[in-house]
Amino acid sequence: RGPSFWDDWSYSEHDANHGAAEYLSREAAARHKVTEAFDTHAILRAGPKGAHLKRMSAKVETKKKWRYFLMAMRYEAVPWGCGVWPALWMLSPDAEWPKGGEVDILEYANDIGSRSSVHVDAVENRCRLDPALLTKPGCPQMVD
Repeated sequence: RGPSFWDDWSYSEHDANHGAAEYLSREAAARHKVTEAFDTHAILRAGPKGAHLKRMSAKVETKKKWRYFLMAMRYEAVPWGCGVWPALWMLSPDAEWPKGGEVDILEYANDIGSRSSVHVDAVENRCRLDPALLTKPGCPQMVD
């Protein structure tokens, strides 16, 4: 949608993990060029140094809801290291976490490489993956 792309997103300044991110408001994110929108694409990037031992960042959540969607992402660099947690994930807008589930598409935590995972409520919405389907010949062994 061009320059109005970020109009459909909410910015959260809350850091439940007490990590190295200083989450910015929409206005501050634009001012520090953490979020930008152009006619052909939008950018979300790590920002400059913030408060003591923090890096300016944006935590954004779409205001829209889809039944189906296609998302394309291109990463030029993904920050990693002690105290950083870059992530891209999907949550249900219809139920609180974890009952609505979570799909982690990209998630680095500290200096651990990217992991993709699925989270569900262990009581009401429990599911198990069939180990026989996860350990096909030529695939790495997956532990349930």
